[in-house]
Amino acid sequence: MSARHAERIIRPGDLRWLVILGAVVAAALMSLAIVLSGPLSSATRLIVNNIGLVVCGLAVIVLAWVAARRGPLRQRRAWHLLSISAVFVVLAIEWYVVCGTLRWNKVSPIGDLGFLAAGLLAVWGMASFPTTRRRGRELLRMVLDGVVVGGSVLLTTAVLALAPVLSAGQNPFYRFDTIGLMIIDVIVATVAGLLLIRGDRADRPVQLLLALGFSIWAVTDLFRWVVQVRGLVFYQTAGPVGWMLGYSLIAFAALLPGRIRTSSAPKRNDQAPPLGDTVMTFGLLLVAAVTNALSRPAVLNPWIGALWLLLVAAVVARQLLLITDNELLRRTLERRVHSRTRELASMTRQSELLLNSVGDGIYGVDSRGVVTFVNPSGARTLGYTAEELIGQHAHDQFHAPQSDGRPYDYQECYIAEAILTGLTTSGEEDFYVGADGRQIPVEVTASPLHSEGSRPGAVIVFRDITSRREVDRMKQEFVSVVSHELRTPLTAIRGSLGLLSGDRLGALSPQARRMIGIALDSTERLGRLVNDILDIERMESGSMPMDFRDHDVTEIIQTAVTQLRPIAAEAGVRISTEPTVGQVNADADRIVQTLVNLIGNAIKFSPPVVW
Repeated sequence: MSARHAERIIRPGDLRWLVILGAVVAAALMSLAIVLSGPLSSATRLIVNNIGLVVCGLAVIVLAWVAARRGPLRQRRAWHLLSISAVFVVLAIEWYVVCGTLRWNKVSPIGDLGFLAAGLLAVWGMASFPTTRRRGRELLRMVLDGVVVGGSVLLTTAVLALAPVLSAGQNPFYRFDTIGLMIIDVIVATVAGLLLIRGDRADRPVQLLLALGFSIWAVTDLFRWVVQVRGLVFYQTAGPVGWMLGYSLIAFAALLPGRIRTSSAPKRNDQAPPLGDTVMTFGLLLVAAVTNALSRPAVLNPWIGALWLLLVAAVVARQLLLITDNELLRRTLERRVHSRTRELASMTRQSELLLNSVGDGIYGVDSRGVVTFVNPSGARTLGYTAEELIGQHAHDQFHAPQSDGRPYDYQECYIAEAILTGLTTSGEEDFYVGADGRQIPVEVTASPLHSEGSRPGAVIVFRDITSRREVDRMKQEFVSVVSHELRTPLTAIRGSLGLLSGDRLGALSPQARRMIGIALDSTERLGRLVNDILDIERMESGSMPMDFRDHDVTEIIQTAVTQLRPIAAEAGVRISTEPTVGQVNADADRIVQTLVNLIGNAIKFSPPVVW
């Protein structure tokens, strides 16, 4: 929402509207003081009340219009309608004043049409304030609530204020336009009360003032009805001050700041529970029933009885509507529950299928390390059934003890580490004890379970590595046996070829000498391969000896170059070195071996040098 839309309805520094509101209150108090000050003529009372009502009405018109222009978009239509409603009220009041001054008694009731139009616009405006979207049944129930509330108020007022009329068996509702006006007033007050109960919590100050203002206005209209039934002139009494007070509260509501929010309508969780409107509706009905039951004239009056029939019909319709709505809601909830249950059951079956199909063992533990579930592969690997493992402490049940038989400390176990610290252990090797007592080498991954910031347990995935360890052992044995078995014939072959190449057994022809040289080179290469295999085996097992000492860099380089010069000369490649200074702390034999391998590869793939 833009800054312009998010501003207050009335800026704190704009005192003009506060002055207007002060004038409204002052007019109401002045009118009350003048009317109650002593005996005044009818014309004087009429003029004083007229001035007060016009000032209050104009204040509502102006302030509601300002609220419609400056308030949040979601409230603008409501304030526009309330401003127009105040226009109709002012026009109706002036019509009554003119008719009273000119003694047009026959046409003065036409002013009630203005009040009716104003009431309808006020109902529309109050209903336009943002609330949660209502379905058709909810709107109908609100209308029935308004009928019950309005009828209850009318019955209570008639019994308390018009006892003589009821005793004479007369119709207290002899003017249908007046009754319609009062019904509209009560509906406006009821809608304002329902808005206060069901509206947005952030708008409560505005809604409270509107509810009080329209309630005071409705009570004043009821008082006007009672005064007119008794043959008195309402505008010559202090009654209009109630209208002034009601309009003062409505004007003050337009001054309050609107809530700043981008949403166009409140959310469901921002609403008050719907219990309040039910309590209000049946509370007023109960008050009307008690009041009428204690008045014998009211019980015998046919017009009161007819209104009671209307109220009973409205209550029955309301309850039938609630029963129907609740039944539909129950069926909808049942369908949703059944659908959700099927979805959860399908997801559960899918999860179980996944766990049962995994070849690795999987088990879960709670925060104490007790097994809560285990998949079939895990139970089968350990030699148990899933039921036998669930409920057992995993560390105590099948984690292998130390070599002397003492168990390892649980606090140092990867399960406790995952639960307490939230760390994931991956690739750790351990031994599990099967149901038959044999120790099973496993590779373990332990991960914590996270749930809203807590760690209620852990899940452990393990794999039987017995076969892998056996393969590694066989490979190591093979490499060891082969490499050592190769050394013996290689030594004999190398010695025999050395005797032949040294002419110890007689002179050799050039062709034979060349073939013996090739054989000697091949045996040397094969010997180096055997040594490399042994070195790889030692490195994998971690048993390769290292002799770290300080060595001169030049000596190490010259040693490697010296070994490679014959090979380089044969390949027609020249090896040159640059002067170097410094020492290195290393195993000289391994460094020389690395240099020989690297430079030897360079010699093989370098073109011959043209001398």
